[in-house]
Amino acid sequence: MFKRVSFLVLALCLVMGAMSFVACTENEDDSDFYDRQFVPVGTWESRWDDGADGGVDTYKIESGKITYTTASAYGNDTWSASIVAAVDFSPRSGVLIFKYDTAPSGTYAGVHGTPYDYGAVYYRNYSPGSIQAGDAWLPDGSYRAEAKDINEALDMFTEGNTGTYMSAWGTYTK
Repeated sequence: MFKRVSFLVLALCLVMGAMSFVACTENEDDSDFYDRQFVPVGTWESRWDDGADGGVDTYKIESGKITYTTASAYGNDTWSASIVAAVDFSPRSGVLIFKYDTAPSGTYAGVHGTPYDYGAVYYRNYSPGSIQAGDAWLPDGSYRAEAKDINEALDMFTEGNTGTYMSAWGTYTK
């Protein structure tokens, strides 16, 4: 009886060990996505008028891609990127960390990301029809904040650093 119970316990331990090994292997398809939390999917548009001129900013956010465009008398700008991390700060706020797919083009092309640099879009006050959002910028406002690799990006673009990289929020609607 003792041998039979010992054998069953040993067999159970082997099965559980094998299952935990299989569960811990990395899914190769997800290796470029570091954190799969909430992504505010949709086409988000902000129209603004500063008295002298108006413009429109648009974030098109899909589950793994983000595209930004702006058009105004001040200039035009566009970039696209792959979302590599989506980090929630609360149910209504967070940050999307991305890796540029293409070099930004337009009026502001020289002041931010080059291909394969990492950047971020912070968001807050999310609801199904509206959101406040913006690109992360350096504290002096001179350039968009960038990281050279994902580890640096994950260290930079945190909830605690929101005030460092965000001084202006746009209000966007679907």
